[in-house]
Amino acid sequence: MTTSAPQSMTNPALAALQDIKLPEPVPFWPPAPGYWLLLIVSVLALAGLFLWCKRRFQARAAQRAALSLLAALDRHAPDYASRVNGLLKRAALSYLPRTSVASLDGEAWSDWLDSALTQTKRGQLGPLLAKRHRPEPLAEDESLALSELAHTWLKTALPKIKTRASKPAKHEKSVPGQSTVDVQQNAPQNAPQEAKC
Repeated sequence: MTTSAPQSMTNPALAALQDIKLPEPVPFWPPAPGYWLLLIVSVLALAGLFLWCKRRFQARAAQRAALSLLAALDRHAPDYASRVNGLLKRAALSYLPRTSVASLDGEAWSDWLDSALTQTKRGQLGPLLAKRHRPEPLAEDESLALSELAHTWLKTALPKIKTRASKPAKHEKSVPGQSTVDVQQNAPQNAPQEAKC
């Protein structure tokens, strides 16, 4: 029997073939321009998110302080309704100019507070706050209801109120050194803006 020679030796076309040359591996550095763009966009997005969170945290500082003060109040104290009323007024003054909120009292104040509550809770806060003028303390169920309503108002109304840094409305003129806020969106339609104490 005869042995056959390897096929590469008998076929000259196969003998001329060379091994496959792989391309050089892509270097890690410097990255492609698309990666630079993605990095820049990511850094800007993170910086924007950080600034947004910081502003939100600072804007809610008065709200957090008011909620902690409300929780610290003694519900059995004879002046509990008066203290809650003062706390709500101070919290509102933290977000609005003094000229917009300080003059509200009585029914106008109650209507303004109610405008931030849901429809089911409206009309309850005012009568409870009006009992601050009587000498006897609130009943247990009344003080609990007042506490819950005040807590709800502080949680839902304050973030919606425009801050002092807001730009003046189109129909208002800006006075240098004095910030203005359009309170018409926050006050009920039937509440007079300059109610007397």
